[in-house]
Amino acid sequence: DEVGEGYPGIEREYLYADAAAQALVVRPQHFDVLVMENFLGDILSDLGGGTIGGIGLCPSGNIGDDHAYFEPIHGSAPDIAGQDRANPISQVLTLAMMLDHLGERAAARLVGDAVSGALESGRLVIGDGGQPVGGTRAAGETIASVVAELAH
Repeated sequence: DEVGEGYPGIEREYLYADAAAQALVVRPQHFDVLVMENFLGDILSDLGGGTIGGIGLCPSGNIGDDHAYFEPIHGSAPDIAGQDRANPISQVLTLAMMLDHLGERAAARLVGDAVSGALESGRLVIGDGGQPVGGTRAAGETIASVVAELAH
């Protein structure tokens, strides 16, 4: 309730973690924002990532009253470091989330639209294992080229 009181225009719903997990799988479109303690947020964000193709697609932000930090929900993926297999989409979307938080809404929208455009056009393809087809570098370059196209 403490957080919700600051946003009287937003409808609140309270769920136990197990019910929230089930609802995220069955009807993910029902949720816009989930507010919870970090431990449950870590578990449910990974579960949510599974509903859309993997955690390599998910941004994350931990936003407090005075500070915020942003990172992909999968962290740094040290187990695949240097193998050109990491999916950069979550990092790029994390950038968009941070830009939005900083009030740079046009830049955030541009970055998010570039990711969507690259995926929808087929220029960026994510394989079954969650890794970008063609590797990390090619995926990043594709997203950057779509950002440049959209910016002009």
